[in-house]
Amino acid sequence: MEYKAPTIGLPALLLHLFRHVSRRRRYQFLLLLGLTLVSSLAEVVSLGAVIPFIGILTQPEKVFNYPLVKGFVQGLGILSAADLVLPLTIAFAAAALLAGGLRLLLLWVGIWIVKATSADFSVEVYRRTLYQPYCVHVTRSSSEIISGISLKVDNVSTILASLVSMVTSAALFVSILATLLVIDPVVAMVALISFGTCYVIIAWRTHRQLARNGRCVAQEQTLVVKSLQEGLGAIRDVLLDGTQATY
Repeated sequence: MEYKAPTIGLPALLLHLFRHVSRRRRYQFLLLLGLTLVSSLAEVVSLGAVIPFIGILTQPEKVFNYPLVKGFVQGLGILSAADLVLPLTIAFAAAALLAGGLRLLLLWVGIWIVKATSADFSVEVYRRTLYQPYCVHVTRSSSEIISGISLKVDNVSTILASLVSMVTSAALFVSILATLLVIDPVVAMVALISFGTCYVIIAWRTHRQLARNGRCVAQEQTLVVKSLQEGLGAIRDVLLDGTQATY
């Protein structure tokens, strides 16, 4: 009888994974969340600086005479619109570089935490396996254990990476969307509805196929390791019998 892996929902799976994450990793994930918020704020500042930067290049006098801008720049000792171009250019470039640098840092930290958590899972799976009684080891296939430690934990790493990417992308998306709604609500709403509809359709059409593919991959990974172990473990018989094609 063919074994079928049980189906578990994504929220239940994430909750189950989180229970096995160490306290140290949980704190690191919280720090990652804080870095995400800082990066989102930097994106808002960088995006919000586009309009003043374009305005000072095209209509410097109009920007300079704006009440809020005029009071601020005069306090800095800038008395003409021409003198405002260079400081705003530097400020815009610094904001863009800061936002880009924070996004790179966010990506690096996210990947590091995911890989470190995946390594923790691998060590914990192997540790629990080694402490099982001998009767369990006799009845359990070693290919299943090796597949679980070396391959299936990588799938967990993929899930965590996708989750981290989803959270960070959602935070950046909300911050950028809020800024665009302030700048031009009509264009922002049209873009949101258009891209949102496309993503919903794609997710609805592919989620069942992805679930079937995931179950198939989980089953076949164990069979791959089993075939490798049996073929290499009995290599003498394979060479004598000429059964290479079978394996």
